[in-house]
Amino acid sequence: MGKRTIKKILKTEIQNTRENNESSKKRKFNINWIENLPRTNLNYQIKENQILITDTKTEEVSIQYPGKESALTREKPKPWDFRPVILEKATNNYINNINSFVQIWGELFEILESTKNKESYNIRVLATLFYRMAFMLDHKLCTLKQKTRIRCITPLDNIVKNEIFVELNPWYRYEPSEIILKQLSKTMPFIGGISLKAFLYYNDLLAWNEDCKYYYRNRTEKQGKWIGPTGRINNLLTHVAIIGLVLGDIKLQNILGRFTRTRGVSPPINEEIITLCNNFIHKKIEE
Repeated sequence: MGKRTIKKILKTEIQNTRENNESSKKRKFNINWIENLPRTNLNYQIKENQILITDTKTEEVSIQYPGKESALTREKPKPWDFRPVILEKATNNYINNINSFVQIWGELFEILESTKNKESYNIRVLATLFYRMAFMLDHKLCTLKQKTRIRCITPLDNIVKNEIFVELNPWYRYEPSEIILKQLSKTMPFIGGISLKAFLYYNDLLAWNEDCKYYYRNRTEKQGKWIGPTGRINNLLTHVAIIGLVLGDIKLQNILGRFTRTRGVSPPINEEIITLCNNFIHKKIEE
């Protein structure tokens, strides 16, 4: 795949988190979609719904709700909470190799550290892909309702009680370039025991859920104040920071300092992002 083609696909201006920009509008749209999912007679770990989001050749990636933070026994329940799940088609078993952002950062560091000397170009491509994911630049809205599989599940034993196909309202779906996926899959076909495509979708769904939880908190406690970079953006930009650490473009002390100040995330500053994603991400050209 020619580098000129890849650069054309990935070329990205530095983004911002203002409430009225396109990224924020997409985030709000998807938060509202989750808010409006049916929840009648559903309870965490008793009876949950599972909605198929996408599938790969070997896996199905779904969202399952309500999540654990929705439980009424919690001090401040978040009713929109959900979790991504990955089903391995061949075995019909769920893959539970990755359960937290900390594990994801560990998996990223491990696989990239072993290939950084030969694959720095593709690693920078991956960093750019995460940056674009953070701001939903590769998310597209289908204007038509689509039939989507919904399973009703008893999660403690993973028994499917019911399965239907329902026309759901559209949402902004993550649709990364197949050209880019093909390029990256040459050197990192699997991350954390799942395919690259499933790994990317899994991260997108985790970030989507973070937006839902923080926006619900702000709406109930802060008079609906917009969350800004809190949630999806800060979490996915921390992925970018870990990649920058692997390549030596971002210093460890900078990452650790931001982890301390920002409660478990470490988004890099724009100058670090531009250095790491060289040729792909640039400052906005003033008119």
